[in-house]
Amino acid sequence: MKTIILSLFILSPLVMAQHNNRSARDLQFRFGNPGARSLGFGGAFLGLADDATAPVANPAGMARTAKISLSLEVQYESRSETIPFGGGSITQTNLFEFDFDFNPQTASHNQFRVPYAAVVIPKGRWRWSVFVHQQADLKRAYTTDRIEVDLLSPTSSIDSYAPSSDLLQLDMTNYGVSIGSEIGSHLAWGCSLFYSDMSYRSNSTIHLTDQIGTQIPVAQLAHGDDQDVGGFLGLLWTVNEAFSVGATYKRQGEFDYQASLEATRPNEDNPNFSRSARFRVPDSFGLGLSVRPSDRTTFNADFNRVYYSQITDNLVDFANVPEVRQSMTDVTEIHIGFELAFINAQNPWFLRLGYWLDPYHAAVNDIEDSQILRGSSVDPGIRDIFFLHQFAEDTDHYSLGWGMTMGQHIQIDLAIETSDVGEIGTLSGIYRF
Repeated sequence: MKTIILSLFILSPLVMAQHNNRSARDLQFRFGNPGARSLGFGGAFLGLADDATAPVANPAGMARTAKISLSLEVQYESRSETIPFGGGSITQTNLFEFDFDFNPQTASHNQFRVPYAAVVIPKGRWRWSVFVHQQADLKRAYTTDRIEVDLLSPTSSIDSYAPSSDLLQLDMTNYGVSIGSEIGSHLAWGCSLFYSDMSYRSNSTIHLTDQIGTQIPVAQLAHGDDQDVGGFLGLLWTVNEAFSVGATYKRQGEFDYQASLEATRPNEDNPNFSRSARFRVPDSFGLGLSVRPSDRTTFNADFNRVYYSQITDNLVDFANVPEVRQSMTDVTEIHIGFELAFINAQNPWFLRLGYWLDPYHAAVNDIEDSQILRGSSVDPGIRDIFFLHQFAEDTDHYSLGWGMTMGQHIQIDLAIETSDVGEIGTLSGIYRF
């Protein structure tokens, strides 16, 4: 058989499947704070967190709420994700170098959702909250074409990589409670515990063809419906009226799923299998600063360390290529934002600008791309294609926000964010009793 299975695994924001079937590739999973106000700041909110989005952003910030507060967010997202290995060719130019001429595919999806709702209740020196937070809602389907391969070695059994059909559906919703309190006049703490409900489908069908033209489909399936618990811890240090510092540690859940390989012609090297597997959403540590030089201006900055290396422990290898180890590196996200307040208006309003950097954190290999194509002790006819180093690129996100307060009770915020992977528009409101 001169065609081989093409599978790879690239995972981001939103980040989860601990396997290497095709449907999960180039998936960037994000962990943003809820609310249009935070989005307008570029997601930088850990050092401020002074409204009803605090239970998820930084639960210590609930200490800054003096009234019962209700929060609701509605959001529209347009995603246009690039699938870099959509087709094309690979040409070997010398012993160790290759010319990769790939035709990218685009997987687009537009969706409307209600990602966050919460109520915060002050009771003496304590703050209590219940919240619902949709942390992930991803859907995409795409196909890839054949990739032709031209190698210098006349004895190689590789001449192409097979096309595929791929489907990904991932939903994760957290139902939580929070508690927080002040410690003295400058320090506050908070804790959120949540029950996380996950539904996951990640299916890839590789369309192999034998030498006489017979179709040999190979189905790589990952299915899971599971629940777990997680928690957030937060601290907020109000140094003075103009400067505060926030810190959080967020422990995410772990979920079981079933991974299976179903080929119509399994063999000794690539047998069918069905096994239980587990993936976890990576934990993160955040540090945020909020500076208010005047009554009209506020600067926020967050630094989030996301432990993506936790994802690729116990990787399920659909391709059966033991020589290639995939891993993800921990990264630091940088969020910055600025707010200008027009407090003399009849209804004070606010203009916000934000930016955040999402460093490349998808899976990469522990060997060079050229070594994968050439092979060594493993028959190159069954080797997988993992040219992940070719596409390492950070993503810049830019946001613009607007807000208004109406009397003592109503706060309305709008924000939009744009990046190479899509646009987000969100509207959130807070009602204070």
